[in-house]
Amino acid sequence: MKKIVLSLKFLVAIFLINVMAGVTVYAQTPSPTFNGLPALKSATTSSADPNAVFSSSDPDVNNAFIINGITVPLLNSGWFDSTGGHSVSNQNYICGDYYGLIYNNFFAVDLSNLSNYGITTPITSAVLHINRYYSEPVTGTFSYTLSNVTNSYTTLNQSYNSSDATGIAIHNDLGDGTTYASVVLDKTVSSGTYEDISLNSAGISAMNASVGSTFVVGGTGSPTLVVPVSYWAIALLFVVVGLSVVIRLRKRQLTA
Repeated sequence: MKKIVLSLKFLVAIFLINVMAGVTVYAQTPSPTFNGLPALKSATTSSADPNAVFSSSDPDVNNAFIINGITVPLLNSGWFDSTGGHSVSNQNYICGDYYGLIYNNFFAVDLSNLSNYGITTPITSAVLHINRYYSEPVTGTFSYTLSNVTNSYTTLNQSYNSSDATGIAIHNDLGDGTTYASVVLDKTVSSGTYEDISLNSAGISAMNASVGSTFVVGGTGSPTLVVPVSYWAIALLFVVVGLSVVIRLRKRQLTA
């Protein structure tokens, strides 16, 4: 019996080692294949290698919300990293995994004077128009989601040090909530290319509710961990072969 228990423990160890090997070799790879083999997507994680969009972004006068077909310049943009860090003077809006930290971003627009732009309410369409800047690495695609933000713009528009509880809460707030838009970004596009992201009915309703104040939308797109099918296959092969050996040993013990 002891031999059987040890054999089973050995098989479990082999399986885990193979899975960890797959994760180590192919974590954060944006491609759905590995050496020509299909890959399995798993949980969200962070990595030492960057996997992000909107990298090296700066304030761009052309960044705007196009509301009812009319351009309204952005009031502000920025990011909060997973430690809660945020600099109010930095309008860079990187999103994703950048050297071990997860970045969520936000965009704000002033809706207090829409009549100055010739816009009459209600708002019936809204498109976020932003410069793509750079992607890291420049390959594959990136799933990006816009959602509601429960924190006020006044709360967002402050600097927070790393490990600040409020900053961490804001980072999480930017990455969840009611979805306003979901797109798949091509990471091969060059800087200077503009992305148009249309808000859905929930987003438009929220924007109408914010008329007369500042509307803020949060963005997230955490990288996806990928494990090659080949590693799973090897691990399962070890289990199948090992179990057959254990069964044979058990039969011999019973007939002895």
